[in-house]
Amino acid sequence: MKELVAMIKNTKKSGFVLLFMLLITGCDRDKTDVEYVEQAKHYQDAGEMAKAGIELKNALRVNPNNGEARRLLGMLYLTIGNGEGAEKELQRAIDLKISYQAVALPLLRSVYLQRDYRRMLQQIKMPEGLDRESQAEWYVLRGRARIEMGQLIDARAEFAAAAKVAPESKQVLLGRSLDAFYSKNYEGAEKLLDFALNKDPKFAEALTLKGDILRLQGKLQEAEALYTSAISARRINLGDVYKRARVRIDLKNYTGAEADANSVAARVPNSVEAHLLRGIIGLNNGNAEVAETSLREAARLSPGNEEVQYYLAVALNLRNQPQQAKAILESLVIKDPYFYPAVLALSTIEIKAGGYNRAKVLLLPFAASKKQDAGFLKLYVDLLIRAEEYPDALSYALKLVEIDSQDVASKVLLGSAYLGLGRYADAIDQFDRVLVAEPDNYLVRGLKVKTFIAAGQMDQAMEAASKWAQDKKHDINALLALAEIYRKIGDLKSARDTYSTILTVQKDNVVAMNGIAQLNVLAKRGADALSSYQALWSANPGNVDAALALSAEDFKQGKASAGIGRLDLAIDRNPADLRPMISLGEYYLNANRADKAVSILRPGENKFGNDPNWLNLMVAALVAEKNTDSAKSLMERLDKIPGNEGIKAYWWAQIHALSGENELANMSLEKAYQINPDNLRIGLAYFRKSVLIKDYDKAKSVIDLLARYYPDEPEVYAQRGWYGLLLKQPSNAVSDLKIAYEKAPSLDVLINLARAAFLNNQLSYSVELLKSGLKKFGNNAVLFKELAEMYLVSGKSDQAVQIMREAVNAGVNDPVIYNNLAWQLKAKEPAAALWYANKAVELAPSAAGVQDTLGQVLIEQKQYEQGLRALSEAVRLSGGDLRIRLHYIEALIDARLLAQAKNEIQVVEKMLQKIDSSSSEGLNVIIDKLAELKSKI
Repeated sequence: MKELVAMIKNTKKSGFVLLFMLLITGCDRDKTDVEYVEQAKHYQDAGEMAKAGIELKNALRVNPNNGEARRLLGMLYLTIGNGEGAEKELQRAIDLKISYQAVALPLLRSVYLQRDYRRMLQQIKMPEGLDRESQAEWYVLRGRARIEMGQLIDARAEFAAAAKVAPESKQVLLGRSLDAFYSKNYEGAEKLLDFALNKDPKFAEALTLKGDILRLQGKLQEAEALYTSAISARRINLGDVYKRARVRIDLKNYTGAEADANSVAARVPNSVEAHLLRGIIGLNNGNAEVAETSLREAARLSPGNEEVQYYLAVALNLRNQPQQAKAILESLVIKDPYFYPAVLALSTIEIKAGGYNRAKVLLLPFAASKKQDAGFLKLYVDLLIRAEEYPDALSYALKLVEIDSQDVASKVLLGSAYLGLGRYADAIDQFDRVLVAEPDNYLVRGLKVKTFIAAGQMDQAMEAASKWAQDKKHDINALLALAEIYRKIGDLKSARDTYSTILTVQKDNVVAMNGIAQLNVLAKRGADALSSYQALWSANPGNVDAALALSAEDFKQGKASAGIGRLDLAIDRNPADLRPMISLGEYYLNANRADKAVSILRPGENKFGNDPNWLNLMVAALVAEKNTDSAKSLMERLDKIPGNEGIKAYWWAQIHALSGENELANMSLEKAYQINPDNLRIGLAYFRKSVLIKDYDKAKSVIDLLARYYPDEPEVYAQRGWYGLLLKQPSNAVSDLKIAYEKAPSLDVLINLARAAFLNNQLSYSVELLKSGLKKFGNNAVLFKELAEMYLVSGKSDQAVQIMREAVNAGVNDPVIYNNLAWQLKAKEPAAALWYANKAVELAPSAAGVQDTLGQVLIEQKQYEQGLRALSEAVRLSGGDLRIRLHYIEALIDARLLAQAKNEIQVVEKMLQKIDSSSSEGLNVIIDKLAELKSKI
């Protein structure tokens, strides 16, 4: 400052005043809080709110207890829409002795802005001495709060109170217009607002509300002008800026909307509204990445904001994240099933994924209210056509055409509905109407060709497709249409040539690749077909046709994991296609994994729950699981679908059988066979039932008929072979079972074939078969037991023992094998026999035969106490087996426990008296053995 004084003293008088003013201006001395407040008022009057805010904060820095600064800062916050900040400052102003009367109305506004309507109505009291206009505004503001709470009647009472205080007030007119607006009397509301604006052309609330009405009416430019006037009237109000930005977006004025978003952000950093606006602008500009970033930030700042969540879901869907989008939209629709934009977006995602039933459930509540909305009707008709609900599709398509008879998309949808209903002439008429206006509409040309094909009018189809292909050279869709026509008329060479032409133009065309693969199948060129499907899979992993063909080959070659992987991928990538789900479910069901089949099918219930193919397989899986209640529930649904009565009767037969309702089961199966004697599943079930009741003539006629219907079906040969084995016709059984095993090798067929060959005196062949089975199916206990049994029956006990020891050494842990080894070795190798017998008991302690063997081994080794204990347990477990009781009696005699032996003999004699000698096989042997034992006592 000393340097400044020296400079002034040395300055010539003529320049003194100017220099002094410049220096004073640059000196930046501290002002008083009063001076800061006055400067703030100056900035407020000029509309420079940011500068006004800085001045007021400077005033409070100098004097935190300046009540006027607090009041003005609260009013400033109110102006920019910061209700919380406004309330805080106004409350402090009251604490600093600013008159409550001066700040009460702004305080009421601040709580209203926070949407804390209950507190506003219950806790903020009107002060005495308010002028009539302010009182009217007070009541109107309370009425607005009640409207927001859905209390329209109470709101009218508040508006009436305002009218009593100041009947000519512009606020009263605003209240009445709000009543009309929320009663959807937009014309009446607009008239009232015009009266209010005649009183005060800068009445901001009236300008805003009129802008809202015009926006609803689609008068966007007029609405934009009103919002602009409201912004000017209030200096600045972020609510109006936000509304203007939304109108500008609708007008595709993205530059203006971006300016408004920046304006909001400049005044309220981290504004949810600013981020939301930028997100919506990004979506409309086609910049989904930018939109997602802005909307995620908006969602972070306001987690419960439903509008933000909706637009974020839209952005995520555009960014190929449909599952995330779907999760958000589902949560919104659960909260509010009538949140129309969310319902529309969710329905679109469901339709794309094939969830037609779910989409219909979502859209159906709007069908009546939106019957004049072309956008809704287009989506709804498209959904109904995709869901093959053609009568309803036609009804709504006709309404759509009524709304705009010139709209091309509407005509296409109407034509498609006619096509679905088989009204081909009407469909062609609609498509021709489109082609008159748009001759190059190749989508419609394709639909026209499709209609001719569906109608069987191949000449017209060929003519239309050929003209299409000529008009638009190398058009892929035209060539595909031609190829399909060639296939339909049986000109497979031309079809193959056309597909090949397509692949020269577009080498990875999936439809053409699939077409060639199918032609190879028709030509029975199996290797070529598989090669074609492999190429199709490489070009389009997850392709359903390729997955079905290649997985079938994988399963045939024992590559189950590869086949399952293909079908899983096809299910994931083609959610609207039931075929891969059915194929995988059938695989698991055939592999005796009904639980896995159910888990594969269950997620498809929403989409396919009324599809007979899904229902049939699901019922089959539930029946296999013995889940009769669930199977009955699905059968009730299946019964409502016309057709397939034989299959339905078959499933009811299975369900009745599981429920123990044998008479109903037999009646249902009889009905099923009468309706569909050519059905493999029904025929086999009826055959087995005939065998069960020993109606062998009927069984033979049924299985022979199936063999004629299905000359290449391995299961028919397997069942006929089993039947021959049952009737002890081994020669015929061997012949049928050989064919079955060659066509579809399985463990069960192999065992039956080996048994049939053995009965046919082909021991070597039987042994060879079973040993090959051990290589093919692994160290299976059943195969080892079959081999051992055949050797034993053939008198080759040494070979039987060797086979059983090989089983044990291979890690087969089977009580029957251990038991049989113990029995065979009890005389030759007593120590080994005892070890095997104990091992058998360890594995099957509740098996009477196993306890019996252990007892006899112990008795043979003179270990009477342990042996008798084991035999006594065998008697208890056997439930009256006479042979085991005789073993026990014989052991008692050997142990010289003769009295106990006599008692047991008396028990056996009483048991024999109750047995019908004519019906009990082998009874004489038991009687002879009993007599022998009695003679020893």
